[in-house]
Amino acid sequence: MPALMKKYAGLRRQVDAFSESESGTTFMEYTMIIALLSIATLAFFGQAIDTMKAVFTDISDKVDTAAS
Repeated sequence: MPALMKKYAGLRRQVDAFSESESGTTFMEYTMIIALLSIATLAFFGQAIDTMKAVFTDISDKVDTAAS
């Protein structure tokens, strides 16, 4: 068996053992929760940045108008 196939077979055994264990399931659940929270946080901050940009643009326009 070529060396690459041996490495692949060993890796496959490790993945199978990890996926069958309860700790692997718990790890995957926590990983999914963290991923969903990360996506929600990024979406929130993306919206907040757009809102803040609009507020500062409005303030800048009012200052420019008042200074003219």
